[in-house]
Amino acid sequence: MTTEQMTRAIVTSVLWGAAAWGVVPVLSPVWDGLSRRYVRKLAARAETLGYSAKAVTLWLRLWGLMLLGAPFLVGYTLGFPVLALPVAGLVAYAPREVLGYCVARQERRLRDQMPQACTLLASKGRARVPLRRGLQEVADDLPDEPLRGEFRRLSHALQANHTLQDALMQTRTRLSLDSFSLFADLLIINNASGGDFPTALDGLSRALQNEQELERLFATQTSSGRSGVTLLGVGLVGWLLLGSVLDPDNFGLFRTTIVGQFALLGISTLALGSVAWARSVSSARH
Repeated sequence: MTTEQMTRAIVTSVLWGAAAWGVVPVLSPVWDGLSRRYVRKLAARAETLGYSAKAVTLWLRLWGLMLLGAPFLVGYTLGFPVLALPVAGLVAYAPREVLGYCVARQERRLRDQMPQACTLLASKGRARVPLRRGLQEVADDLPDEPLRGEFRRLSHALQANHTLQDALMQTRTRLSLDSFSLFADLLIINNASGGDFPTALDGLSRALQNEQELERLFATQTSSGRSGVTLLGVGLVGWLLLGSVLDPDNFGLFRTTIVGQFALLGISTLALGSVAWARSVSSARH
């Protein structure tokens, strides 16, 4: 590492430390409001599905530090000023991708746990346990979060003397998941008509399990292709960046000239764009 690179690294570390210990506490309330507005719907959805508001706020504050630090790191410390603005754009888009992934993951976990809830409640019905009490007992029997927490909230609503229909509809509206909507509608209709809800729940459980098996099969068939494409694209960009810093004799033009940096930007855009396009195609649902 040259003296200039070491100086830049030290300056970057000092500025990051100053931002973390001095600027952040002062600007946190302002940043919290702005960042929440930027990802309002995703943040609200994440909290609805069980993520704490404190965790979401902490992530958004870390994103703010990255938004300030990443362009400075690339443009000043590593010496790629042409790449600083594109890097800032990628970091600016990051919270929507991360929160979107977290929301999708939580929705998938809830959906995957619904067959077990259906089976447990069906067994309660066959044991002649009343439906209201059966739902409360299932809340204690479910082994895993996040569905256990949702059933506990449902149980608390029933204990507070809410009607079965009101309690189920409140949870149905809040979660807005197809699997739970089917579950709630089935129970409301069977409770009103006096139908055989254990048999209906067994059928719903089998249908949800079949859907899960199809999705797992699809994911298995496409995972290797997605991983390979991602590795090739990101690996190429990383190799060029590292080579420009660690091997200036062979990659120096990418770092020391504006034309070289624009060429690196073009190569990175094509590589990462190809990765995004390939992943979107492999993830398309038919």
